[in-house]
Amino acid sequence: MTFRLKNHEKHLGGGISNFLRNYLKEKFEKYKVTIPAITVENNPGLLDINFPSLKFAQSIALRAIIFMNNSQALSADSHYCDKLQNTLNLTASQSPFFDGKQCHDLPKYSLKISGFLAIFAILNTF
Repeated sequence: MTFRLKNHEKHLGGGISNFLRNYLKEKFEKYKVTIPAITVENNPGLLDINFPSLKFAQSIALRAIIFMNNSQALSADSHYCDKLQNTLNLTASQSPFFDGKQCHDLPKYSLKISGFLAIFAILNTF
């Protein structure tokens, strides 16, 4: 058995341990850029985001925090994304993703806020 192992070591570049290390590293490298630290998805009733105990979200993925297919209210206003980004002290490049968009890509005001501002502007003219 030792003889066979030594023959394989020559073909595998220095031993089974190196082979396993390289194999696991390759598998890890393949998935590390796709697995976010936090994924929140398929919650149509989700109207607000609050992680009171979360101090930071660390991931080597391109997108550390992803929200997909939740309430339209979350992606209709950058307020929720901005609040989460500021709470976790994330840079613009680390910004959470809401339905494939970063904070700076989301609308700045929701329809409710825009409607309120329009009514306020009309009332102010009288």
